[in-house]
Amino acid sequence: MQEMSTLDKTYGYISNIQHFSIHDGPGVRTTVFFSGCPLRCKWCANPETWLSKEEEVMSLMTMTDRVKSQAIFHRMTEGGITFSGGEPTRQLHFLDEATAFFYKLGKHLTLETCGDFNFEKSWSVLKRFDLVYFDLKHTDSRLHRHLTGKDNTIILENLVKCLRAGLKIVVRIPVIDPIHTEKAFCDGVISFFKKYMLSADIELLPFHRLGDKKYDLLKLPRPDKAYKTPSDLQLEQMISYFKKEKIRAYVSHSDSHVSCDVVK
Repeated sequence: MQEMSTLDKTYGYISNIQHFSIHDGPGVRTTVFFSGCPLRCKWCANPETWLSKEEEVMSLMTMTDRVKSQAIFHRMTEGGITFSGGEPTRQLHFLDEATAFFYKLGKHLTLETCGDFNFEKSWSVLKRFDLVYFDLKHTDSRLHRHLTGKDNTIILENLVKCLRAGLKIVVRIPVIDPIHTEKAFCDGVISFFKKYMLSADIELLPFHRLGDKKYDLLKLPRPDKAYKTPSDLQLEQMISYFKKEKIRAYVSHSDSHVSCDVVK
C-alpha cells in the first residue's frame, strides 16, 4: 500500500464526491467527479467539470478518507467506488494512485469515460476496473466534431481496444431528439459493432434539461432549445433496432451527474 507521505503529497482536481450513488455501477457507491474534460458536448449536464480550478485541489489522502467513510455501505450492498467527471483519465497519475489504493483493498471499481485517452499509457490503470461505462456520442466523425468539438477517431479505436482487451464495458449513449433518435444513428452504431465484431450492452441515457441552472451559474449559454428529451416510443424503437441485430440495449432514466455541485 502506498506510503502515507505519498497519499498526502499526491493531489488532483476533484469537483465533487457524491455518496449513496445507485446508478453508477452495482450497489451503493461513492462517485468521485474529476475536473477537466477534452470534449465540449453541446448538451453536457456537467459543464462545471470542463476546467480544473485551484479551489478543487484535493490530496489523495483527503479523497481516500472521505471514500473510506462509506465503506460499510459499499460492503453491505456489494457496491464500491466510481470515478467520473469530467474525464478521469485526464489526471492519469492521480487516477493511478487512487485506483491502486482501492484495488489493494479489494474494492469494486468503475470508470465513466468519454473514451478520449491514450490507451497504451492508460492500460495499467484501466485493467484495475471491474466495470467501464464508455460514452458513445456519435459514430459519424463530422457530426461528432460538431457536437463535441473533437474528432471521434481515438474514441472509437479505444472502444475496440478496451473490448478486445477483455474489459467489462457498457456503452452509454446520450439520447437527444432529434440527434440520436433517427434510425440512421442506430444504423451507424450497428454497422460499427458489426465491423469490429463487438459485444457489449448499450445503455440509453435520455437527455434532460435538469442541468440548465448550472449554465446560468457559470454564465454559459444553455444547451440549444432544439435538443429535446426522447419519447418512450422513440426509445423503444431504438431498442428494437438494436435487438434485431442481437445487441442488448436498455434505458436508464437516471443521470447521477445532475446532482454534482457547481463550484462557484
